[in-house]
Amino acid sequence: MEQVKLASYEKLEEENRELKTVLRKLSHEMGNALTLLGASIFYVETDIATANGKCDVSDLKNDYTYICNLFKELREYNHTESLAKKEVTVGELVSSIESAFSKMAGNEKVFLVTHRQDNAGNKKIYADLLKLRQALINILKNCIDAIAENEDNKGKRIDVSVLIEPITIDATMDKKITHAKEMVHIEIRDNGKGICEAHISEIFQPMFTYGKKDGTGLGLSVVRKIVEDHKGKIEAVSVLGTGTAIHIYLPILK
Repeated sequence: MEQVKLASYEKLEEENRELKTVLRKLSHEMGNALTLLGASIFYVETDIATANGKCDVSDLKNDYTYICNLFKELREYNHTESLAKKEVTVGELVSSIESAFSKMAGNEKVFLVTHRQDNAGNKKIYADLLKLRQALINILKNCIDAIAENEDNKGKRIDVSVLIEPITIDATMDKKITHAKEMVHIEIRDNGKGICEAHISEIFQPMFTYGKKDGTGLGLSVVRKIVEDHKGKIEAVSVLGTGTAIHIYLPILK
């Protein structure tokens, strides 16, 4: 019986590897096709404008942008496991997203307020800083969108709280963090439109979108995979009309 279970498991593993290979090849071919399509749109717009002085390919450009975003997130979703981990301080992680925030907010005039527990910045995690930073930036982008869509919103702000707490997650699968006793709890809270209770448990699932016309449904699932590949945990709490809080828990190096 045990041999049958082992054989079934090995077959599933083989099928999973084959699927990932197919997705990588598909992503590569899609990337090549999109590069050619983008160049074609540019030349078509230029040629038509030169011929009659008027050209409107905005719908075509919007469709192209959507496909590019879908491709980008599909590629990220398929490559989250290839992490280049090293020792990183919590302070480095928080500073990296603070520096990127001003470029993301654009004209929305959203303010980022960071609250750090004393000595939290000196604590170390075992992480791929670029991937983890991108995950947090994806969350911040969603917060900005939610705030922009909340017409009743007066004070547009995102609060990032960084706390050190006793560990309550399983961090035993990585030798670098085995027997970790503490975790960093990063809470990212917006005062946007919020998410209804019926959908809050689905927002980290692939291909699920909520309230975004151009959403691909892969952004937050990529975030979840990155956090889980760091042996962490992610949760969401939301109230309609009030805002959403994303909670991320990561083990601290012992």
